[in-house]
Amino acid sequence: MELETFVHGALCYSYSGKCLFSSLAGGRSGNRGRCAQPCRLNYEFGQKQGYPLSMKDMCTAPILQELIESGIDSFKIEGRMKRP
Repeated sequence: MELETFVHGALCYSYSGKCLFSSLAGGRSGNRGRCAQPCRLNYEFGQKQGYPLSMKDMCTAPILQELIESGIDSFKIEGRMKRP
C-alpha cells in the first residue's frame, strides 16, 4: 500500500466532504473544491474580536527528511487558487 501525506497548506477542521460553512456563508461549496475559507476570518462576539475558528497552516519543511525516511510515497501540497 502506498502512503500519502499532506505536507503544506491550510488545515481544515471539517470532516472530509461534510463542510457546509463555506456554502452557507458565501455560496461556494468546500465539498466541491471551492472553499472560501470563512473559518479563517476575523469575527466579533459582543466586545471580543478574534479568529476563533482559524486553523494554523501546516509546514513540514523542517521534518521533510524524516518523512521521506519513514517511507511515505507521495507528498501533497494543499493550495488555494488565487489571482496572480
